[in-house]
Amino acid sequence: MIWPHTRGMTFAIGLTLILLIAGSTMPVSAEWQYLDFTGHWYDAVYVEGGITWSEAKAAAEAAGGYLATIHSDEENLFAYDLASDSTYWERWLNNELGPFLGGYQPEGAAEPDGGWAWVTGEAWSYEAWAPMEPDDSEGGEQNSLHYLGRDGYSIRYQWNDWNGDTGVVSYIMERNTDPSGAPAGGDDSPELATWVLIACTVAVGALRRRRG
Repeated sequence: MIWPHTRGMTFAIGLTLILLIAGSTMPVSAEWQYLDFTGHWYDAVYVEGGITWSEAKAAAEAAGGYLATIHSDEENLFAYDLASDSTYWERWLNNELGPFLGGYQPEGAAEPDGGWAWVTGEAWSYEAWAPMEPDDSEGGEQNSLHYLGRDGYSIRYQWNDWNGDTGVVSYIMERNTDPSGAPAGGDDSPELATWVLIACTVAVGALRRRRG
């Protein structure tokens, strides 16, 4: 007989090996935070080695949520603050690339600013684009939303359109319900099963990129 804790340890070791082979590590979470204004929970997740927009979307859904959708200044600042630490950003030329959000531009939409939508289907009623964005500077491939910082700008909570297949090192996810499933005052730490799902999603994506 294999005791439950032994089985869990064996699985964890196997998962760790998968992640090492994929060139990635377990996603690092800032832990879920509640926003009274929306009644939703939010979490910033760092992924060493990077993650594409599609992979981030799948990982957020595996955690029982979705990539964050933004509908007001208050929500935008709250989501940004979760990932304001430099860990969640990476340098690219004169820019700092921040976490993915749940905005995307459907194929065939008018470039550069036509048709932007949220993964939840909610109305696109709020925008916080950085100056001169969206610009579709890579000829139609910048169809995913993320936070952007630039040299000379103290503001980093503005948006940019980005090539989702290129990827960044973090994303922000959102849930409509308590992620712990616990009553008020209970333990709100993520369940192991949730992080296993997220880690597997990231690992599979990394393996595909290495083989591609």
